[in-house]
Amino acid sequence: MPQNETQELAALSEGIAGLLRRRRGLGLRRTAAIPDAPPPATVNRPEKAPYAPPAAIETPLTPAPAPAPTKQAGYTPPTAAPAKVTAAASQTPAAPAAHSGAAPAASLAPDVSGYRSLEELAQGASACRACGLARTRNHVFVGYGSGTSGVLFIDEMPGAPADAGGSPFEGPSGELLGNIVTKGMGLPVDAVQLISLVKCQPRAGTPPEPSELSTCRGWLDRQLELLAPKVIVTLGRPAAAAILGMDEPLGRLRGKVHTASGRQVVATFHPEYLVRSPQYKKQAWEDIQLAMGVANVSLPTRK
Repeated sequence: MPQNETQELAALSEGIAGLLRRRRGLGLRRTAAIPDAPPPATVNRPEKAPYAPPAAIETPLTPAPAPAPTKQAGYTPPTAAPAKVTAAASQTPAAPAAHSGAAPAASLAPDVSGYRSLEELAQGASACRACGLARTRNHVFVGYGSGTSGVLFIDEMPGAPADAGGSPFEGPSGELLGNIVTKGMGLPVDAVQLISLVKCQPRAGTPPEPSELSTCRGWLDRQLELLAPKVIVTLGRPAAAAILGMDEPLGRLRGKVHTASGRQVVATFHPEYLVRSPQYKKQAWEDIQLAMGVANVSLPTRK
């Protein structure tokens, strides 16, 4: 063995012997071995999910402000609206919108204010071509009778006999109305007046259109002014609705005296309806007697 290694072993042995002597000198004894501490309990932790980047959150974008209008010659940018409207300003009516420049549509209704008599009005109505009924009519039915009794009957439109230039008291419904006047009221048919909402018979007997009714309304209103009847008897629901301005069933309108535009009005069934439904003749006669009372027409003496 090399000399240096021998020297190192000798020094190590002497050092160990010295430690043992100091241990005995201190009175230390060998103690039981201290058991090692138990390993820490294993904690079952859930496995972490594999990492995934968070999904993108769609946040609504604030719309970008509209670009300012291009400034042109004569252009004045609009001022911002006031944040608060005062009570006085809120009660002020808004100014009407500016007109587009187009000419207003001309009214088709003829001007009838210049007619001073029934004869002039009849001549003017005969030449009227304000609506499409003028192309299909045979005659213009302005009215029938003198109306000396003060009783005026208003129909919706002329019947076929009147359109043909004959008497409106022809045909089944015309004959029934004639019997109501002559046999029921005890008057000649000429003592009452019979007019229509429109003066021309519509195509194929169909009801008149709303535009035709409104176009012809001037002739009717002027007739009422010139005739000044004591009582108006409307025949059928359309005539009652036009004169009274009430969209109600005829059953709610009949059986009473109405006032419309300062005139006394009694609504009853149309004679054509009574021909088909004679069970309502009694109610119609009650309506006629109401009208006779308003016009001071006495019932005829029965023999």
